[in-house]
Amino acid sequence: MENEAIVLQVHCENSRDENVLVNGLMDELNANVRGIRLDRRKEDPDTLDPGTVILAILGTKFALELARTLHSWLMRNQSATLTIGKDGEIHATGVSAANIEKVILEKLRGPRSAE
Repeated sequence: MENEAIVLQVHCENSRDENVLVNGLMDELNANVRGIRLDRRKEDPDTLDPGTVILAILGTKFALELARTLHSWLMRNQSATLTIGKDGEIHATGVSAANIEKVILEKLRGPRSAE
């Protein structure tokens, strides 16, 4: 099984709320995505907070579980912005677009050859 590393970062109005949201997101990912390994990191190593960056390593066959969990989390946390990808390729805020799950899945699957 191929593993994929995905970088997730939570943004909110203040660091206290960010930390609460990161804790909740990590709990949901651990509960809903089989075989996921999570590592929490700081964006700035000089801060005292535990960090808002999550490195998620999972088997690619569990990408749908990850997408559904992120979709559900975003629907409940409308004030949060979630950045997905080590270079911040996707920014998702709330869930105003009905196709956020599809967008996340496309990012996780990467470029595909024409069929």
